[in-house]
Amino acid sequence: MNKKLFDAIEEKKVLIAAHRGALGGNIIDNTFLSAKTALAMGADIIEMDAIISTDGILYAFHDGEEKKRFDIEQNIKTLSSKEIDELEFLNVLAQKSGQHVWRLEELLLKLKGKCFINLDRSWDYLEEVCNLVKKLEMEDQVIVKTHPTDEAFEFFKNNPTKFMYMVIAKQKEDILKFIVPEINMVAAEILFETEDDEIIAKGFLNELKSKNINIWLNAITLGAEERFNLSAYYDDDMSIENDGQGWKWLIERGANMIQTDWPDLATNPKFKDKYYLFSAIGGTGKVILSSVISRYRDDNGVLNVSSEGWKMVENLYSNGYVERGEEDWFGNLMSGKRPITMIWGSGALEREKANNFKVGVMRPEIGVPFVVEHVALVNKKNNTENVEKFADWLGSPEVQEKWAHAFGTAPAHLKALEKAPQEVKDLVESVKIQDLDWKFISENVDSWIEKVELEYRK
Repeated sequence: MNKKLFDAIEEKKVLIAAHRGALGGNIIDNTFLSAKTALAMGADIIEMDAIISTDGILYAFHDGEEKKRFDIEQNIKTLSSKEIDELEFLNVLAQKSGQHVWRLEELLLKLKGKCFINLDRSWDYLEEVCNLVKKLEMEDQVIVKTHPTDEAFEFFKNNPTKFMYMVIAKQKEDILKFIVPEINMVAAEILFETEDDEIIAKGFLNELKSKNINIWLNAITLGAEERFNLSAYYDDDMSIENDGQGWKWLIERGANMIQTDWPDLATNPKFKDKYYLFSAIGGTGKVILSSVISRYRDDNGVLNVSSEGWKMVENLYSNGYVERGEEDWFGNLMSGKRPITMIWGSGALEREKANNFKVGVMRPEIGVPFVVEHVALVNKKNNTENVEKFADWLGSPEVQEKWAHAFGTAPAHLKALEKAPQEVKDLVESVKIQDLDWKFISENVDSWIEKVELEYRK
């Protein structure tokens, strides 16, 4: 049951939880649109709230916000499912949004297999919530959390299904109470007012991790009042104002789960200075920049790129580490100092062998850019017979096969690819070719590089 969660943490080191999804404009929190938006922004976990109607139907909603969300005075838990279904959300401009409260079962089904889910505020109806999770066969996706009450302790201790559980704790004792063999506690949500609080001491956090209990810390900023201080003010507000310093502190203290209202990967603190960018002037840097920026084509935009595209480039360069002269970038990759880098295929294979180090390959759904090296006849005025013979020789499957074995490149000739080294074939087969408009790129790439080098590269 826990394997999927622990494998994700092992792979990513820090999982990002989006507080009620991502909201704004006409996107309402605790809805499928807010969840989908957060996932598009890079969230690994969707945190959502649960309530139950007077006739026993579970919904995704944070009660107490009825006036703001619907302009009504009643608590939603005093309404029937028929009455709840008729409610229409107001958006951030207090206008009718055309959206309605999601039944929890329908929302969970929409997210089945897509992410992890943290269910909050369900402690008054644990049996109903857990029965729903079991019915939908989502025990390996859903983490249920509660305050450290005796009722929660008895429920999870005695339940035959060992649901993934997380306790919300302000004191060490709150966590230690739940560390019993009968409770599948996969994480602890730790609340602390100062960085010197006993519960946030590194030694204690390491002790919890040694017992396979992950550390969930909150970066969410709920308000200015003291009661909203959940993490010694190392929160979203501090992080946004100070270039990620709040998030960075939480991670360095020991968090491997962070809840935030800003889950965008482009500003995610776990990647700050952790990925290496080659100069856009060089071949690899130019191709990768083109593969990103061409996705934001806008014929009316600056250099035929939308404002969103240029914002993505700005974030990419401000959050990463840009090539600076002669550096041991592959050594930094191996050491973990900068564990993500641009690299060309043969370069990765060559360095794997030379350093006895296995490189992981990122496989985005959209694919990765493939570049075919060409040999061409550019002047047909003179005798070209020998030139054509050379091109035919160089492009023949026999020569391409030998070239692949000598230099680790992937042959463009399919017959040669069949006889290429196994590691070359495995690499080619493991990634999808990105569909790129090379004509559009060739017409604009020099201007893009000039803008990037002058404006974004620091």
